[in-house]
Amino acid sequence: TLQIQCSEQKYVIGTGGKNIRKLREDSGAEIRVPPPNSEASPDDWATITIYADSDAKVEHAKVLIQRLLSSIHEEREEERRRRLEEYTKHTDAVYKKHQAKVDKCAQKRADYFQRAAEAFEKGEKALAKELSEKGHEETRKMKDAQAHAAFSIYKAKNKGNADHVVDLHGLHVEPALEILAAKFATRAQLRARRVPAIEVITGKGIHSDGEIRLLPAVLQWLQGQCIRYDEQPEEGTVLAYV
Repeated sequence: TLQIQCSEQKYVIGTGGKNIRKLREDSGAEIRVPPPNSEASPDDWATITIYADSDAKVEHAKVLIQRLLSSIHEEREEERRRRLEEYTKHTDAVYKKHQAKVDKCAQKRADYFQRAAEAFEKGEKALAKELSEKGHEETRKMKDAQAHAAFSIYKAKNKGNADHVVDLHGLHVEPALEILAAKFATRAQLRARRVPAIEVITGKGIHSDGEIRLLPAVLQWLQGQCIRYDEQPEEGTVLAYV
């Protein structure tokens, strides 16, 4: 027998059984992969049973399976890196575009509040009130711009991702948690499609300026919602079970 993770079963079988047929042909062994279990976590283990008329064929089959899985994981990691580079370039451009709007609102807000304070000191209370209200309006515009930037970055990062993948990496905590809550509001549909978990990408915090904020906030939110999860720190992800 050979133990593999449940998430790897589909790779051993291949599209239309292509991989399993080639493994059997190349090894001369009978290889049986258990059917996927919808209740299992992707990190749970599945047992492959291997039969042959010699130990050498059994061992050869194991080597071929391990080599196949290693190759697939390397390809997936390379694809992940390529997509991350593309997304980073695109999201950086999106961020700079929206950040310019945020900075403009912040500057106008500071100017209005400064002028309001000066007017108040001169006894011009009506003008001070008017300028203060304009400052608060710029605060609202700034928050709207920040929310729009977060949503635009989220859309860019998650373009092409499966429904069960939520990439929050690079977002501020507040909009990230709003997006996460919206995703979990669809958990009934995910369960109906037998999706066991949502993969939440928070990043490893390597590029964080100072304290890591997103991951602890995501974990705290999941705990508050009584949602079971498994951390995958090496991948910068959290598997949250629906």
